[in-house]
Amino acid sequence: MIYGNGFPHGAAATRRCLHIAKGLKANGIDCEVIVFRGTEREGKTENTERQGIYEGVLFRYIPESLDWPSGILGRAYSYYVGLLSTFRELSLEDKTSPIDAVILAGYYGHIAGWLVTRFCRKRAIPSVIFADEYPDFMLSRNPRFRFLKMFLLFTFTRRFSIMAVISNALFDYWQPVIGKRVTVIRYPLTAEIPNGISENSPFDFRYLFYSGFSRMRLGRGFLEKDEPDVLLHAFSIAVKTQPDLRLVITGEKNEALAGLACPLGIEHRVIFTGKVGESEYFSMIRHAAACVLPRPETLQTKGSIPYRLGEYLLAGGWVISSDVGEIKDIVWNSEGVLFYRPGDAEDLAASLNSALGESKKGSAQFDRSALREKFDPTVRAAELARLIKNSTIIIQN
Repeated sequence: MIYGNGFPHGAAATRRCLHIAKGLKANGIDCEVIVFRGTEREGKTENTERQGIYEGVLFRYIPESLDWPSGILGRAYSYYVGLLSTFRELSLEDKTSPIDAVILAGYYGHIAGWLVTRFCRKRAIPSVIFADEYPDFMLSRNPRFRFLKMFLLFTFTRRFSIMAVISNALFDYWQPVIGKRVTVIRYPLTAEIPNGISENSPFDFRYLFYSGFSRMRLGRGFLEKDEPDVLLHAFSIAVKTQPDLRLVITGEKNEALAGLACPLGIEHRVIFTGKVGESEYFSMIRHAAACVLPRPETLQTKGSIPYRLGEYLLAGGWVISSDVGEIKDIVWNSEGVLFYRPGDAEDLAASLNSALGESKKGSAQFDRSALREKFDPTVRAAELARLIKNSTIIIQN
């Protein structure tokens, strides 16, 4: 599996990659994760080993250095050299130990897609690409640029054998477009909660939990996929009746959001922890009075599924989410889940107060064993593993 972010430690996308590899292995397909470029930023190093085994999954970095290059030229050099080096190594290894399939864990540009499909077609093996969001050309405001990106994307995606999508919306989008040439399958949300989470809360106060900011790159900028400003406004309303409550936010600190806390009068109640380790992250989820998933109603949130949702649910506590996309369908009538109208801070505040009130009565943990089985990486990987094993049926001529 070709991956472009930090591994084995990282954010939600890294855990998704790990789940895919573990699920395939449990279904009889050994899967090695190959990181083709440096990923570790100065002062924020999470991964230090170039190769190893993590939770039974083999992984390795192709570049000698794990450091994320500085400057545009450095990053471009790392991207192209890393990809070319990756397939040079795979070509040599394939001569002595044949490769069964190559998986592209996400969209890393047309060059990456072309190299993957070229390698696989020459060897008559399946090529797989994962798509967890609508293509970004749909968000472009320039019609000519949008058409060019659409043409290039559709051209290279049709070269793959299999596309695995996370939601029904993405399946309905891609199936009519490439379904005659590519096998499009659903590969829904996966989630696991590690063993050994501390029985003691990391804080000595009641708190709401929000795990940072979700965004995607769009041109030279970013598109926010959360609405944390709505969460802060809702929190400022909720604390009027919950004087002991705090809001804990993990991830890189957003200075604009921190600045918003001051005029709302909650600057001493909002705690920005910065990036935290996985053990600390899951401990914070486990002991939160409620976990909040504030998503705006946009094209991207209608098609994508936040990876954090599964972790919030399996932790067993209260979960409050905006009612967008397929989140309500995934929750599956589970207890302890409330929804609010996206963009409506007062509605979110009402949901917060409702959950906190029930939590004080003792309704703080819920049995979500059915969801644990539903999100199991082994279950989710079964169809893809079957297709890879029966690859002669799906290889394109």
